[in-house]
Amino acid sequence: MAQSSPLARAICIYGVVFWGIRLALQPILAAKPFLTTWWLYGGYHFLTLLFLSFVAVYAWALIRLSI
Repeated sequence: MAQSSPLARAICIYGVVFWGIRLALQPILAAKPFLTTWWLYGGYHFLTLLFLSFVAVYAWALIRLSI
C-alpha cells in the first residue's frame, strides 16, 4: 500500500465501503435493549468511534494514493 498501485486503491475503496456500510447499519441493528450496564453502553459508543476512524483512515489513504 506504500505505492500508488491499483491493488492499493482497491483495498482502500473496499475498506471505506465496508466500514461505511457497517457504520451506517449500527443504529439500525437495535442494540439498545441490550445496553443494560455502563460498560456495555460505553463499548457500543467506542465501537461507533472505532468504525468512524476506520472509514476516516481508509478514506485518507485513498486520497493520498490518488495524489
